[in-house]
Amino acid sequence: MVSRCKGISLPEVLQVLETLAPLKLAENWDNVGLLIEPSSPHIVRKLMLTNDLTQPVMEETIKHQCNMIISYHPPIFQALKQLRTSNVKQNLVIQCLENRVAVFSPHTSYDVAADGVNDWLISAFGELRDVKPVTALRDPVSVNHRLLDEDEILRLKSQLSCNGTTSPLSGDISYVSRNFASTLNSKEAIVEVGSGRRAMLSRPLTIVQALERVKSYLGLPFVRVAIGEGKTLDSEVETVACCAGSGSSVLHNCEVDVYLSGEMSHHDVLHATSHGRTVMLCEHSNSERGYLVHLQKKLSLLLPQVEFMVSQSDADPLVVM
Repeated sequence: MVSRCKGISLPEVLQVLETLAPLKLAENWDNVGLLIEPSSPHIVRKLMLTNDLTQPVMEETIKHQCNMIISYHPPIFQALKQLRTSNVKQNLVIQCLENRVAVFSPHTSYDVAADGVNDWLISAFGELRDVKPVTALRDPVSVNHRLLDEDEILRLKSQLSCNGTTSPLSGDISYVSRNFASTLNSKEAIVEVGSGRRAMLSRPLTIVQALERVKSYLGLPFVRVAIGEGKTLDSEVETVACCAGSGSSVLHNCEVDVYLSGEMSHHDVLHATSHGRTVMLCEHSNSERGYLVHLQKKLSLLLPQVEFMVSQSDADPLVVM
């Protein structure tokens, strides 16, 4: 079970993670970043990706001898006044420290960032145009403050290699971090980031066609649907919006044909349908979990010294029976 990867130090891993999506992008109520830190030095050779840190995920992490967990949802949110094994959440912290497992949570910083969770989720509808945040951040974020796509990562590798530099992706990680900004800022581009995503479909779909695309993309047999008043499954869809997790506040009064989210309150669904908008709900973590595979591929390119795994025991607690 021991990873064959050489591994790198925890600070070097954090440097890359925080370059991809700066923690300052997170909502001010959120608890993001490094939440559990084993004593130094801590080398990360194998890293587990999960949507939620639960006891089954913890056991899987220990079984595979992972040195770090990226938990999309922060396992520590409210202040802890004590650490007792009798408390489930506190016991997870204890197990991480006893087994020298670091824990990092990106949560809303990855929701807001370009090529983050919401850009992944809106892609469920297929080919899109004019994709933008439902609610943009007040201050535009320069292009280096976003998640790089795979083509940009490969191009950065190539440029550094052509410059005669030993690939920082297999050596000096700090060099990569320093060069993200200089390489990407040459585009002099501004990327609009913010909460949720809205877009126009390149080609109109019917509601039932959009629904089937969402189910296939998320790998789900069922999705809860509320059809907008005056609409049928054969009604045309031209515009869509999404919000990973809970979309009630972000999507409220967003003027599109279809909303996609993990969950919304009963009254917010009624409000949407009364305005002719169709709502598709796939349960909270189902709207986020699939992004981990996308993130795994990206991090594997950036940090080949680390083996990345996506948890097989992580799952939404709600099932249809």
